[in-house]
Amino acid sequence: MQEFKINEKKAKEFGEYIRGIREKLGYSTNKVEIDTGISKSDLSRIENGLRKNINPFYLKSLAKLYRKNVLEFHKKLDFIDDETTMNEIPKDENSMILPIYGFASAGKGYINFDEEVKEIVLPKLNNKISKNSFCTIVKGESMEPYYNDGDIIVVNPDYCMEIELLNKKECVIDYDGERYLKRLLFDNGDLILRSYNEAYKDITVPNERLNEVSCCGVVTMVLDMRV
Repeated sequence: MQEFKINEKKAKEFGEYIRGIREKLGYSTNKVEIDTGISKSDLSRIENGLRKNINPFYLKSLAKLYRKNVLEFHKKLDFIDDETTMNEIPKDENSMILPIYGFASAGKGYINFDEEVKEIVLPKLNNKISKNSFCTIVKGESMEPYYNDGDIIVVNPDYCMEIELLNKKECVIDYDGERYLKRLLFDNGDLILRSYNEAYKDITVPNERLNEVSCCGVVTMVLDMRV
């Protein structure tokens, strides 16, 4: 899994800097969570210098809320040089740009795609990532330990085939008015939407309702954003 790490000193410096902005604006951690989707626990870890893998989309959300240029945050973290602008960030034939939609909730299990579309640059990895793929950010615990809060998942919609052919695949699934991130398992003709975290119950789709299930895509990659 890909890592985006900063050292302990830089994490502490950035944490003090980002907390100073929030306190100067008079924003509570509750407001930040409501306005950005960044949990209070995650924000606390960032502000206390405990998070050494900082989700780049967290930076974008915080920059928007704090009315800052996100490049300023990237420079503080040494992700880019002082003279770098967004137009100067290199793109080459070995990388590709994918859209990223909202948050993939792994709490109750559903995925809610926000209207706002962001982008992420990823390596092509020997063409293992389809040009039609998209990304989303995991939020919640139902798919731990394999999909953790803050991870970015790559979803390939080219695998939207007959649901019976997706046995044992981890997929984004539409069912009963909700969108789920689950592992698909078949048991005597019924479909089980499996959570890896045993604290969350599986969802059983009876055979007679399989025609109500549709697949948005298969998860093909996880970018681990944990410390």
